[in-house]
Amino acid sequence: MKLRDKDLLAIGPLVMILTILAVGLVVFYQAYTLPQQMREKIKEDYLEAKKNDLRGHIKMATKAIMHLYKPGSILTNDEAKEEAKKILTNLRYSEEDGYFFGFQLDGTAVFHPFLRDWIGQNKWDYQDQNGKFVIRDLIKAAREGDGFEEYIFRKPSVVDDEGRSKLAYVVVLPELDFVLGTGTYQDDIDSFLNGIEVAVSNYIRNSMAWIALIAFLGLLILSFAQRRIGEIVALSDITTKLHDNVKQESAFIIREIGNKLENSNELSDVSGDLYLLKKIDASAQRSLKWMRAFIAGEDPNNLALVDRLNEVIECFKEREENIAVNFSPSNELGTQLNNLSETKKSVLTEIATEALNNIGAHVKGVTLVAIQLQVNVCNVILSIQNDGAGFEPGNAQRGTGLNTMEKNIKKIGGTFHVASSPSKEGATITVTVPLSHNIGSYLLCLMKRQ
Repeated sequence: MKLRDKDLLAIGPLVMILTILAVGLVVFYQAYTLPQQMREKIKEDYLEAKKNDLRGHIKMATKAIMHLYKPGSILTNDEAKEEAKKILTNLRYSEEDGYFFGFQLDGTAVFHPFLRDWIGQNKWDYQDQNGKFVIRDLIKAAREGDGFEEYIFRKPSVVDDEGRSKLAYVVVLPELDFVLGTGTYQDDIDSFLNGIEVAVSNYIRNSMAWIALIAFLGLLILSFAQRRIGEIVALSDITTKLHDNVKQESAFIIREIGNKLENSNELSDVSGDLYLLKKIDASAQRSLKWMRAFIAGEDPNNLALVDRLNEVIECFKEREENIAVNFSPSNELGTQLNNLSETKKSVLTEIATEALNNIGAHVKGVTLVAIQLQVNVCNVILSIQNDGAGFEPGNAQRGTGLNTMEKNIKKIGGTFHVASSPSKEGATITVTVPLSHNIGSYLLCLMKRQ
């Protein structure tokens, strides 16, 4: 494959990685800023809702004492004030901190359900931890009509509380001549907002995890796709070169051999030139046939297993004239071999090819090779036996021959066995391959065997 083709194939993953990084940075930035932005927006809306609640609580309190000073009331002004203080002191809208308080316009405490020692004292100059004049600012807010004020004040429901932010709402009750107020502590708001912020952060974190997982799976799929594309590009490049160069040269060789065979009277039968030329022509014809099938995208091995083995045997017999081959396929093969997977057919064919090559190249004194192909309900069994010199399988040099055959058989779940001895003639290679890796089929096979 050309360098530029490889570069083009690398662009896809690179673009995807850069895109994922960009998305990741955007999501990370959003994960950092979005919770804060949401917090501010929610806080604004939440505070407004709390203000409306405080207005509603004050309305509830004023209605609770309205009957004391409405026209026709039998109570005097002082009696109405005393009765109003009692009612408001005990009035609650929540169990813990939903209470009311009251001050005269000069800052004197009228009533407070928790700070009873303040009652009757002037708190005009009372300051919180930040130096804010709480009471005078509350009275000022009530007089000016806004009514809302923030300050630091201890929370009665918390023992030994040192104070926390509070939002109060106050109004002037002209009939009773004092300021009525209530409030909510800001830590309730902060607690609510913190919960929202945590929920948003968790959601963004989970989203980032899903993005990372999807990106990882996408890269895996893309890598497989890129690999396949690379194989296709490489195969296309190879087939082009085969078609443009090797195929043409092979066709030329076959044509020239054909011309020589037509003028066979020029060749000497005594020297064996004619016979050798016919063998070369047959081999070249097979090579060209395979090459054409490969260029056309076909599988030249797409034959039944028996036919493949016959082709391998014929090639071997043409090369090794002094070695006879007896091939005995079982008469009970049926459709089981036809349904055998392509991988298993290819491996069995490669085993036969490699075994015959080894016999021709390395085994001395061989005159006969016997090949048997059998099948039962569970397995396909291929055995290759020769009558040459024996050897010790454990001490034999197992390079690209026996070792390769054994590794290939194990890859498809089969077994490989060599039987031979230095003291006896011959050696037998037996390979057993399961018909199916399916567990159900295998169990059925065992039941049938029983």
